[in-house]
Amino acid sequence: MTTNVTPYMHVLVNHMHESLALHGSLSNFSQQGLEKLNDRVTGWFFKSSNHKGVEALRQIIVKQNRLELLEEKYNRDLKFKVTCTKCKGVGHNMRTCVTSKEL
Repeated sequence: MTTNVTPYMHVLVNHMHESLALHGSLSNFSQQGLEKLNDRVTGWFFKSSNHKGVEALRQIIVKQNRLELLEEKYNRDLKFKVTCTKCKGVGHNMRTCVTSKEL
């Protein structure tokens, strides 16, 4: 095996058929979320006044945790305001509606 192959390429070539058979699509394996987090963390680091190693990293982790908690609360509150256009049920939308998948 060559040293120029990344772990992602190895998985794509050697194990993707197993993942497709198990999950049905590649959408679950997108790196989009990780890329976005990297963009956010890089921005926070360079916009901050503290660039001193471990303390800067600690501040970034604390900030990310705070944001995740706020997003969870927002999403939890929003969940009960969403109404499905298919079945008129509350707490989900047309994409996540169980009745629309059965039709």
